[in-house]
Amino acid sequence: MRQPGLLQWQNRFGPKGPARQAGGTVSRALAQAAPANAPTNAQAKPVDDALSIEANLKYLEDNKLKKGVIVRPSGLQFRIIRP
Repeated sequence: MRQPGLLQWQNRFGPKGPARQAGGTVSRALAQAAPANAPTNAQAKPVDDALSIEANLKYLEDNKLKKGVIVRPSGLQFRIIRP
Protein backbone atom coordinates (compact mmCIF):
# COMPACT_ATOMS: atom_id res chain seq x y z
CA MET A 1 0.00 0.00 0.00
CA ARG A 2 1.30 3.42 -0.92
CA GLN A 3 1.99 5.94 1.82
CA PRO A 4 0.20 9.26 1.38
CA GLY A 5 2.52 12.06 0.37
CA LEU A 6 2.75 15.63 1.56
CA LEU A 7 0.27 16.80 -1.06
CA GLN A 8 -2.39 14.34 0.12
CA TRP A 9 -1.73 15.36 3.73
CA GLN A 10 -2.07 19.05 2.85
CA ASN A 11 -5.28 18.37 0.97
CA ARG A 12 -6.73 16.62 4.00
CA PHE A 13 -5.43 18.80 6.84
CA GLY A 14 -4.32 21.95 5.06
CA PRO A 15 -6.35 25.11 4.35
CA LYS A 16 -9.11 23.16 2.63
CA GLY A 17 -9.20 20.18 5.05
CA PRO A 18 -12.09 19.32 7.39
CA ALA A 19 -10.37 20.81 10.46
CA ARG A 20 -9.97 24.15 8.73
CA GLN A 21 -13.58 24.12 7.54
CA ALA A 22 -14.78 23.35 11.09
CA GLY A 23 -13.35 26.50 12.61
CA GLY A 24 -9.81 27.33 11.68
CA THR A 25 -7.28 25.13 13.45
CA VAL A 26 -6.88 21.47 14.26
CA SER A 27 -6.78 22.18 18.00
CA ARG A 28 -10.01 24.17 17.78
CA ALA A 29 -11.65 21.32 15.89
CA LEU A 30 -10.48 18.85 18.53
CA ALA A 31 -11.70 21.08 21.34
CA GLN A 32 -15.10 21.31 19.72
CA ALA A 33 -15.22 17.52 19.40
CA ALA A 34 -14.47 16.96 23.12
CA PRO A 35 -17.51 16.46 25.35
CA ALA A 36 -18.36 19.39 27.60
CA ASN A 37 -18.06 17.30 30.78
CA ALA A 38 -14.63 15.86 29.92
CA PRO A 39 -12.10 16.28 32.76
CA THR A 40 -9.57 19.00 32.06
CA ASN A 41 -6.93 17.83 34.55
CA ALA A 42 -4.29 15.23 33.74
CA GLN A 43 -5.63 12.56 36.13
CA ALA A 44 -9.20 11.43 35.67
CA LYS A 45 -11.08 9.85 38.56
CA PRO A 46 -11.54 6.07 38.30
CA VAL A 47 -15.01 4.94 37.34
CA ASP A 48 -14.94 2.24 39.99
CA ASP A 49 -13.10 2.05 43.32
CA ALA A 50 -11.64 -1.28 42.17
CA LEU A 51 -9.63 0.70 39.60
CA SER A 52 -8.08 3.08 42.13
CA ILE A 53 -4.35 3.11 42.84
CA GLU A 54 -4.93 2.02 46.43
CA ALA A 55 -7.04 -0.97 45.33
CA ASN A 56 -4.38 -2.01 42.83
CA LEU A 57 -1.60 -1.79 45.41
CA LYS A 58 -3.66 -3.89 47.84
CA TYR A 59 -4.26 -6.48 45.10
CA LEU A 60 -0.53 -6.73 44.37
CA GLU A 61 0.28 -7.11 48.08
CA ASP A 62 -2.32 -9.88 48.49
CA ASN A 63 -1.41 -11.56 45.21
CA LYS A 64 2.29 -11.97 46.01
CA LEU A 65 1.35 -14.04 49.08
CA LYS A 66 -0.53 -16.60 46.98
CA LYS A 67 1.03 -19.98 46.32
CA GLY A 68 3.13 -20.13 43.15
CA VAL A 69 3.33 -16.39 42.51
CA ILE A 70 6.84 -15.23 41.61
CA VAL A 71 7.80 -11.60 42.15
CA ARG A 72 10.68 -10.13 40.13
CA PRO A 73 12.88 -7.29 41.48
CA SER A 74 11.04 -4.92 39.13
CA GLY A 75 7.76 -5.79 40.87
CA LEU A 76 6.43 -7.91 38.03
CA GLN A 77 4.31 -10.76 39.38
CA PHE A 78 3.56 -13.97 37.52
CA ARG A 79 2.58 -17.58 38.03
CA ILE A 80 3.62 -20.46 35.83
CA ILE A 81 0.66 -22.59 34.84
CA ARG A 82 1.51 -26.13 33.86
CA PRO A 83 -0.98 -28.64 32.42
